[in-house]
Amino acid sequence: MNTHIPTPDALLHAWIDDELEPRHEPQFFALLATDSDLRDRLRQLRSVRDEARRFGAAAAPPEAATAALFARLGFEEKEQRRSAVILPLFARAWSPLASAAAAAAITAMLFLGLQNTDV
Repeated sequence: MNTHIPTPDALLHAWIDDELEPRHEPQFFALLATDSDLRDRLRQLRSVRDEARRFGAAAAPPEAATAALFARLGFEEKEQRRSAVILPLFARAWSPLASAAAAAAITAMLFLGLQNTDV
């Protein structure tokens, strides 16, 4: 059995990174309840994380530029790749599917038609 007890800083960073193990949550929240310095560090780290996320979203290149770059490099966008896979599958499958649907409709018409006739 692993008896390693993480330090308060390790717990803090694991929580910020969404990697805190459930078995360590009670220990972490108990420390937060009693340690004002840990709460202050948590506020600072959350502020840094949130700012980094905002910066990352603001620094993302325009979608058109990304698409042009990938096209120039010979890569397709995900939507184009998905349709490139789905359309050939549909092209190969529509005939058997249409035949099966027609056979089911004809069978149903014959079955229902035979039930209504008085013999």
